[in-house]
Amino acid sequence: MKCANCGHEINKVISRYSINRNGYQLNLEGVPAYGCSSCGAKYFKEAEVDAIQMMLEHLDKDLRKVLSLAG
Repeated sequence: MKCANCGHEINKVISRYSINRNGYQLNLEGVPAYGCSSCGAKYFKEAEVDAIQMMLEHLDKDLRKVLSLAG
């Protein structure tokens, strides 16, 4: 596969995923991905993206519960 950013080959890597969202930060280590050693771009498979989105949905729901208890 080729990198969409620079055209170099991409390889399987173990990556980190971080996001700041709705007042919290999610940091994941050890996420399977494809990475470009030339420009550093990371590409995640659909299964990993789906799992991360599910985690974010659960975190958002739990955060709303906590905030409703505090309010």
